Formats: sequence, structure tokens, C-alpha cells
Amino acid sequence: VVVVTDAFDNLVTTPAVDITTEAFSDNTCATPAVGTMGITTNPVQTTAGVATIAGLSFTKAGPIYFRASSAPLTNKCSTLVTITHDVASALAFDQLPSSYIKYNVVFPTQPQISIRDQFANLVTTGPDATATITLSLQTGTGTLNGTAFMDAVGGIANFVGKGLNISQWGTKVLRASKASTIPMSGTGIITADSASFEVAAITCNTGDLTSS
Repeated sequence: VVVVTDAFDNLVTTPAVDITTEAFSDNTCATPAVGTMGITTNPVQTTAGVATIAGLSFTKAGPIYFRASSAPLTNKCSTLVTITHDVASALAFDQLPSSYIKYNVVFPTQPQISIRDQFANLVTTGPDATATITLSLQTGTGTLNGTAFMDAVGGIANFVGKGLNISQWGTKVLRASKASTIPMSGTGIITADSASFEVAAITCNTGDLTSS
């Protein structure tokens, strides 16, 4: 709710004015927020000095401020509003093994998978934030070796130290699966496939050979 007042904070009931709402990332309402604001009607016309803002939402999780404006009146910046993430609906591969790693050799860069909502916000709380993530080889021959499952921490499953490697060379695609957390009031199984990457055959140079 936005009200129109005079210099002494008295309600000004006439004339009706149009109130425009915008989202900002700072408490002075100087820097526009990154994301998409939802609102039923914008601007909203006052009735007896009062404008009721309906259906206000924002897609980016985190701290945000809303500004009400109606020229030539003085703008008003809201107090801090914290936007929380939506329910889990997707997985993202934040990190993948680099191409042309060697088969049967532990990936120098281990995969990292994050649990996201429909707006790509990280799911940091609730049962899905600690759901079990399992990796499997979706495309390509061979076996994914190492510990290919772990519980996410704050919505992130980082497989550093899990010793993942693939037993054969070629083009590979990994699949990540989030276990169902429906019994804990979470979401069902969610899967996502990685971009493709190459696992190379191990070769040796003549300088590596010795004889006795």
C-alpha cells in the first residue's frame, strides 16, 4: 500500500495520482534490480490518497527494494524486502571436466551440480537443498568410476575428492539426477544432461620409453 501525504505526513486525498512501482537493488533506489518484476497493474491510481499494489513479485532471489513514484511528487523507497527462491525445478552443471582428459585418470576438474528453481535461483533451503545427487554416463561407452553420488550442501553438489573418471575414451555426456524429496515436502526426481566433453586415449611419446 502506498499513500500520498503532505510535508506534515497528512493524507492527501485529492487529486488522484498514478503510482508507478519499480525494483532496485540498493536502499536509495538508485540501481535497477536484475530480474523481472511482476505486478497486477502498473501504474496504480490512488483512491482517496491510497494506492493498493497487488500481485507484486520478483524473479531474482535476494535483497531488493521497491520504489513508488509519481511526478512531481517525491519518490519513496521501501524498506528491505528479501525474495526467497521458488521450489526446485531444475539442475545445472556449474562445472564439468575439461575436454581431452585421459580415460581411467581422475578428472582434474570434478563436476559441480546445483539445484535451481524455475528462475535459475539456487535452492539453498528446504529438503531439496540437501537432496542426493547421482551422476551417470548418459552418452558414450565405458564406466563412470569413483563415488558418483553425494548429498548437496546448500543446493550444491561438488564432486571434488570423489575420484570420478571414465574407463574408455570418446565423446561423453553425464546425467545428473536429484532424488525425490516428496516424503519431506520437497519435489520429485529431477534430471539434467551435461554438455558433451571428450575423453582422450592415453598416448606415450618415444621419449617416455626406456630399455634395459
